[in-house]
Amino acid sequence: MYWLFISDLHLEEQRPDLTAFFFQVLRTYKNADRVFILGDWFESWIGDDDDAPWLQDIVERLAPFRGKLYIMHGNRDFLISHQWCDLIGAQLLPEAFKLQLPNGSEALLVHGDQLCTGDREYQNYRSMVRNPQWQQGILGQPLEQRRLLAHMLRQQSMQAISGKSVQIMDVESSAVEQLMQLHQVSLLIHGHTHRPAVHQRHHYQRWVLGDWTPEGTHILIAHPDGMDLCRHIAGSDI
Repeated sequence: MYWLFISDLHLEEQRPDLTAFFFQVLRTYKNADRVFILGDWFESWIGDDDDAPWLQDIVERLAPFRGKLYIMHGNRDFLISHQWCDLIGAQLLPEAFKLQLPNGSEALLVHGDQLCTGDREYQNYRSMVRNPQWQQGILGQPLEQRRLLAHMLRQQSMQAISGKSVQIMDVESSAVEQLMQLHQVSLLIHGHTHRPAVHQRHHYQRWVLGDWTPEGTHILIAHPDGMDLCRHIAGSDI
């Protein structure tokens, strides 16, 4: 018995290499009892009605995982809704989700962007795009217009990131502690920062998943004996 945790794949039609890497990981961990994708599965998401052919290929590859998939919104794919999850047999999780791991310990799952409180510009943006009224306004536009908007937002995001320090885009320890106290847990699992590591404090652990590149990524395997943060090399089925 084991569970797989991944995040920050940033799949998009223009990057078939990353999609192929995703399919490779699905083959490698085909026996996982549960698969958790903790946000930014896609580089952008313009709505569940997106009819792009490459997405249909993903739907077909996910068929063996129906009922085993758990999806969380990221800062890129926050428009994924229950329609898409129903199509692939997944459960859409809230932005903070508490669960019991196979070894019996309790953990809190988040994407991680809500913990980067030092980046006030981003937090203001996050408040805007997570507003249901804003989202309904976007989803009411034609598909092609949404594609153009997604491209524009990506460009703006890259420009904004280029002018920010690594520290300001990382999580704030005070925000981490406040969230963990709120949910009464001592173990946190998240992605978003693209800085895979295991952070041990005297009263909590924070496990950070990796982003996906053509070279590989860091994934988390949870099993009855504990957890392992593993480097998975692209192109290597194990």
